[in-house]
Amino acid sequence: MTAVPQALSESLAGQYRIDRVLGSGGMATVYLAHDVRHDRQVAVKVVKPEIVATVGADRFINEIRTTAHLKHPHVLPLFDSGSAVDALFYVMPYIDGESLRSRLQREGQLPLTDTMTILHEVADALAYAHEQGVIHRDIKPDNVLLSGRHVFLADFGIARVLEDSASVDQTVTATSTIVGTPAYLSPEQAAGRSHIDHRADIYSFGVMAYEMLAGAPPFAGNTAPAVMAAHMATPADPLATRRPDVPPGLSALVMKCLAKRPEDRWELMDDVLVALDAVMSPGSGRTAAGVPRRSVLFGVGAGVDPKWSPDGRRILFTRRGELHVMLPDGGEDKTIVSRTTPDQPLPQYGIWSTDGKTIYFKAADAERRASIWGVPAEGGIPRLLVRIDDPQKPSLRREFATDGVRFFFTIAQDESDIWVAEVK
Repeated sequence: MTAVPQALSESLAGQYRIDRVLGSGGMATVYLAHDVRHDRQVAVKVVKPEIVATVGADRFINEIRTTAHLKHPHVLPLFDSGSAVDALFYVMPYIDGESLRSRLQREGQLPLTDTMTILHEVADALAYAHEQGVIHRDIKPDNVLLSGRHVFLADFGIARVLEDSASVDQTVTATSTIVGTPAYLSPEQAAGRSHIDHRADIYSFGVMAYEMLAGAPPFAGNTAPAVMAAHMATPADPLATRRPDVPPGLSALVMKCLAKRPEDRWELMDDVLVALDAVMSPGSGRTAAGVPRRSVLFGVGAGVDPKWSPDGRRILFTRRGELHVMLPDGGEDKTIVSRTTPDQPLPQYGIWSTDGKTIYFKAADAERRASIWGVPAEGGIPRLLVRIDDPQKPSLRREFATDGVRFFFTIAQDESDIWVAEVK
């Protein structure tokens, strides 16, 4: 067992009593410690000095502050941060369980029910983080922690400082640190593109899901460059060929995550959540015997969040960042809102007004700030109704409701409060 450096123990004395090493990687070492003030066990992650020297202490601290604002049941929270012995550290709860990586190494393929539960909770955490404008950039089984029936996603924002400080082909350091583990890199990360958005997380999520179901990632190679080249150019084998008992809807969901082009993947993690719900729900189009039956209106991924109009004659749904209305006989749908320029709202979730004449929808702008808009049900120019402009406040959650006079919604970082805004 690796000894705890005496200088580290002395530096943190009075705050944290370091007990032992929990694990070590190219970027950091994690210690089990006792929080003296609060009398609790915690995990202290100490970033190696050579990494801090590469990215800069100020840059790292800013990202850690961003992570500290995330508040979600499946996001591992941040308790504290600071510096010790020329290194930075941050403190998290100690999870008495194991990582998803450990379980995969022990079991290989996971049971379908367990897989869908884990994926749903990770997707929920990512959907929330993306609403806050935070991209993880390093989704992999090592960063998914399991404790009983609970799932926690760890290490938000850490990969970003590494990505911003070096191109992908420069990210193999003296300690073999790679920005984004090669087996889970999105094609755009592997190609070293300067702009990475939330769809990179969706791809890595798909790689992890594929591994959970198939027992191995979709791509393998003897070297990191070989694996990254496969992510960029080699199509993944259909999941059904690796594991035939995977429900077709789940297989299609995962394969869509693995699309090479970001625009061919799910538009939002919220869409992945809805598709997972459809697979997991008894009413998702599967018989009791587990044999899939054809959906009357939509295939998985074709349209999400369907809602009947108040008169029961039309159906509202979202698809690839657009709002659509169609008749229940499966006739042609009408596009109500389509984003054609970056400054237009990107619809994420829509509802009908009480009289059926207006469609209200939650959207994200170019800076991913959440807002509520209104548009005539027959189509027209969207009108901004609610926006949270205060950068210190998180965005509103995806779901909202209306009684025709007021909007009711919750704030993503404080879901205990219900906010009210007037429908203008």
